[in-house]
Amino acid sequence: MNQQNRIWLKASAILIIVFLLGIITGGALDSLYRSKAKTLVTSYNKTETTDHLESLKKDLNLSSEQVIAMQKILTEMRQDYKSLCSEVRPKYETLREQGRTKMRLLLSEDQKKLFDLVITREDCNCPYLNKQ
Repeated sequence: MNQQNRIWLKASAILIIVFLLGIITGGALDSLYRSKAKTLVTSYNKTETTDHLESLKKDLNLSSEQVIAMQKILTEMRQDYKSLCSEVRPKYETLREQGRTKMRLLLSEDQKKLFDLVITREDCNCPYLNKQ
């Protein structure tokens, strides 16, 4: 093996190693990001309500009776928000599908297949989709 082939082999090996390290790093960061995002979304309602109530309790110096009453109101509000969301969700879904249909008209057949995969993945990862 001559000198030029050795250099080319070393350069190729380094390129492959850098590429593989990039894949590993990207996968790890993506996994970390998704796990943090999922944790934030799943704990949002309880944490937000609890934190908000604790903040009100400290800032307003609420009595225990006031805290109980505030908790009840916050729970009712959360139920009302869920109810409102279930009323609005169909309109949201309709608008989203109309937009996606318009986007699909701009794409080639191959692009449409990829687009469908992307939006399916987005739908699967959407924490609020089909949540009541």
